[in-house]
Amino acid sequence: MVSKKLRLILSLSFIAVLTVGIIVCSIVDAAISGSLTWSLYPISSCIFAGCVMFPALFSGKRGILTSMIMLTILIIPYLFVLDRIAGTDGLILRVGAVSAVIALAYLWSVFFIMKRFKSRKLLGIGISAIIAAPLSIILNCSLSFLISPEAGIFDVWDILNVVILMASGLFLICFDLILRKHLRPR
Repeated sequence: MVSKKLRLILSLSFIAVLTVGIIVCSIVDAAISGSLTWSLYPISSCIFAGCVMFPALFSGKRGILTSMIMLTILIIPYLFVLDRIAGTDGLILRVGAVSAVIALAYLWSVFFIMKRFKSRKLLGIGISAIIAAPLSIILNCSLSFLISPEAGIFDVWDILNVVILMASGLFLICFDLILRKHLRPR
């Protein structure tokens, strides 16, 4: 278990590193181009990462829920900022929002699964891997439709990904059941 003092040091160090990154990028960008151009990407990303990660770093397991809420609230505004910086007329926001909604659905599912199976982590991870398989298909189909409909939906790597996720999930669930059976007091 990590002490409060160590978590405080780690979380403040993380924020310090992000702040140094923002300052360095700003100085280099201003020196090269005379204004802030490319540095807006790492600046916005550092701010986003700090807001999302700080609660989990500072509070440990208790901060994960707050980090998840921050991620859920800030992901669309973050994508909007990236879209505005890049000037892609909504492409980053459209594609990113679809990906974000699917990813958030998965992350929240995993959060609640792991909370439910707190004492049976292998079972929780196995169920999460199995849920990832159809979400992977949904994500690939959505992105294919949005980015390049003519390219096709699946290739061999997509199918391999689904097979590996399903097999891993089933293996972990079976392993959990075997352990539970053998470790049960008689």
